[in-house]
Amino acid sequence: KIFPELVKTISSDSIKAVAYAELTPILTEAIKEQQAIIEAQQKQLQTEETQNEVQQKQLKQQEAQNEAQQKQLQMQEAKNEAQQTIIEAQQKQLQTQEAENEVQQKQLKQQEAQNEAQQKQLQMQEKRLKALEEKLGK
Repeated sequence: KIFPELVKTISSDSIKAVAYAELTPILTEAIKEQQAIIEAQQKQLQTEETQNEVQQKQLKQQEAQNEAQQKQLQMQEAKNEAQQTIIEAQQKQLQTQEAENEVQQKQLKQQEAQNEAQQKQLQMQEKRLKALEEKLGK
């Protein structure tokens, strides 16, 4: 039913036969079409393989960039930690200086109080001396 023109009736008994010689050009054309399809598929496969290679290279580049960014991030984190340690040390140093300043202020106040007491004693001694001089001078 596909190629009815290739079927021939040979005798009066209605014996049928296939004209294989006439089938050769049809088969040859079918083989050419198949070959064209195969070649097109091969080209498509080569194109896809090339695209795949390009994508793999891009992926490797992206992975390398990611690794570099990860290292930069780790370095930045280490730098931040070092800066935090420095800040904490500076804060402790500042607290120590503030405590020392408080101690010095207390010592200064004590010194001032002692100076005031000594001045009062001196003033009292001067008054006594004056009073004594006045008694002796009279």
